[in-house]
Amino acid sequence: MVGRDARDQGFSLAEVMVAMGILAVSLLSMAGVFTMALSRASNTSADVIAKEQASQTIEAIFAARDSGRLAWSQLQNTGTGGIFVTGFTGLVDTGADRIPNTSDDGTTVMQVRKPGPNGNLGDADDEIITLSNYQRQVAITASASSADTLRQITVTIRYTVSGIQRTFTMTSYISSYGS
Repeated sequence: MVGRDARDQGFSLAEVMVAMGILAVSLLSMAGVFTMALSRASNTSADVIAKEQASQTIEAIFAARDSGRLAWSQLQNTGTGGIFVTGFTGLVDTGADRIPNTSDDGTTVMQVRKPGPNGNLGDADDEIITLSNYQRQVAITASASSADTLRQITVTIRYTVSGIQRTFTMTSYISSYGS
């Protein structure tokens, strides 16, 4: 029998099995990360909608104050003599005052238009998203450090994505000096 040369030696079965085990564990963990990334990417559109709705609500309140459509005394929740509905309400079209979450709001659920498969907005393949799974709350509180010249506006958007309820909160301050 001829002796084996050091170059002819290969891996033992045990070494191959250990290497395959390490490879399997690393591939499974990468698959988990990939799945989580896909899940986050599918939630991104809903997160952007929530952020934009909160931002638009705060901007509408500032615009109403600046244009004189909203007096400082009205800039409160209904429980404290203001016009803003207390608690969560659906995202519906604004009423005659053009201010969200007031008692004169309509009943038509808001919609958002997104570009369709061709990537162009404003043509026949656009996607219309009805915001029926979104709710908004506007909470207005007086600042403890001011003589009723500064109020805190907190807009919370509550929405459901893939069966999971999420919230987005945006806070701003408004002063009586702009009115």
